[in-house]
Amino acid sequence: MGKATITGGGTNGLYTVSVDYGAAIRFQLMTPLQDRVGKLDIQIAGQEAIVGAAADKVAVAISAADVAISAYAQAQQEFPEQDHTGLAAAATAAVENVIRARGEDSKARIMLTFMKAERKQLQGRISALQSAVMTETRQAWCATLVDDATGDVATAEIPGEPQSILIAPDAPAWNLTQHGQLLAREVMSPEQVFWNAAVLPGWQKWMPTYRAGTITAIDADTDLADVVLDAAISSANGLNVNQAETISGVPVVYMTCNAGAFSNGDRCLVHFSGMSWEGPRVVGFIDNPKPCLLVCRGVGTQPVFAFINDAKGNAFFNAAFNVSVKINGGAEVGLVSHPITQDTSTFKLRVNSSFIDSSLDPPPVSVTFRIGEKPPDKYDAVLSVYIMPPFPPANNGARNIAEIIIRNGAAIVLNIAVTDGGWSGNANYRTAKAKWSGGFDYVTGYGLVERLEYTLVTDTP
Repeated sequence: MGKATITGGGTNGLYTVSVDYGAAIRFQLMTPLQDRVGKLDIQIAGQEAIVGAAADKVAVAISAADVAISAYAQAQQEFPEQDHTGLAAAATAAVENVIRARGEDSKARIMLTFMKAERKQLQGRISALQSAVMTETRQAWCATLVDDATGDVATAEIPGEPQSILIAPDAPAWNLTQHGQLLAREVMSPEQVFWNAAVLPGWQKWMPTYRAGTITAIDADTDLADVVLDAAISSANGLNVNQAETISGVPVVYMTCNAGAFSNGDRCLVHFSGMSWEGPRVVGFIDNPKPCLLVCRGVGTQPVFAFINDAKGNAFFNAAFNVSVKINGGAEVGLVSHPITQDTSTFKLRVNSSFIDSSLDPPPVSVTFRIGEKPPDKYDAVLSVYIMPPFPPANNGARNIAEIIIRNGAAIVLNIAVTDGGWSGNANYRTAKAKWSGGFDYVTGYGLVERLEYTLVTDTP
């Protein structure tokens, strides 16, 4: 996993992010290098002065030696019979002085050369760090439908390197210890670069992190899925790093609704728990993540579904929504409803009663929506469905079954099926079944809710 900073977007879970490959580490590395270069600049300037002075000394020594040698040679030539020991010693001393001066000059020049070589090496390292791509702006989907993420978030890389990058499920705040960080090779030590290059494909294959795939079978009751994995090719020699092409019976762990959000054909993100091929989990979508819009608060005489918040409730119901119903597997019939009233400031939307056939009294089936009634928990609005039993009262084996379909325009946004709850005194109320392609969160403590087994499993009518 790595680190990305949210810079924009969020609609439907699609963000613009800046992916960090070690910008802070580059700064940490460059600071001492630049400090050293600054010190070398000063030292080199001083050393160049020393070299200049040493060169001057060499020139003076050579000139003095020329004079001493010439004097000795001239004396020898003009007065060969005389003793010129003093001139000879002076010439020798002058030559030795030249040698010492040249030695000091060479020493100063060698020191200057070392300083300049070090500075050039450091400047090259600084230049490489400056030119390295430490941040990359790109579009990234969040694996779960989170549309309000901000700041630094953890990322998921497929297949363990940044060929494909998603924001990790639930867009967790990035933590170095927990999530690690992708690093450019330019900010690694030579030992790290060698190690990572050597082990990369083996690590990707035998210690997998994330893979992309397509769901081929989904079981909403057990929250298990079968997945065909995308090909996973390492950047190291183009090696295939998948251990298998398909994985079966994979647990689905997604927001509050798990497998309820997925359908056959969905592109999914698979996380391998403990970096083990034996621990795959479907944890999100590769793109266009689906919501868990409703929370089922349980069933008594009627199933009750709570919206996560008022805004989501308002988005769910608008002028384009319409309701229809199928009774006991019959034809789909649009509901005739009382006028709808809505107070957007407090989110009160009521379809007080909707009847299949309002000419009958009492009607065989009634569906009632009550939204705006605050339940005693964190949810702000509820949708409740009630089906009247047949009249006169029937026994438990003769229940009405209604499949209720709510559309926003032409798109199905909610599809539920319920059986009537029986007349007063009938304790068998655990009869509601529900199915929605976005899934439900079945809150514990409210009774049994079974998933719908005999009707829609996708958004397609």
